[in-house]
Amino acid sequence: MNEENIATSGFTSEELADSSVNFNVRPWCATGDYWGVFFDFQKAIKQRLDNEGVSIPFPQQDVYMHQASQ
Repeated sequence: MNEENIATSGFTSEELADSSVNFNVRPWCATGDYWGVFFDFQKAIKQRLDNEGVSIPFPQQDVYMHQASQ
């Protein structure tokens, strides 16, 4: 990813969810570079969050099974 060729067009918070804050990052790039930029951005963002000690929450649901008495 060549950062000199990419201009960020938007960075917004999309949703305040149950266990997370969801962001939209929309960089501008040449059409032919789209998928490379897409995956490079995701990788760079994840690595930066890890380096800064930010964890990504995963939904969890506990299910308890009780046997009905006969």
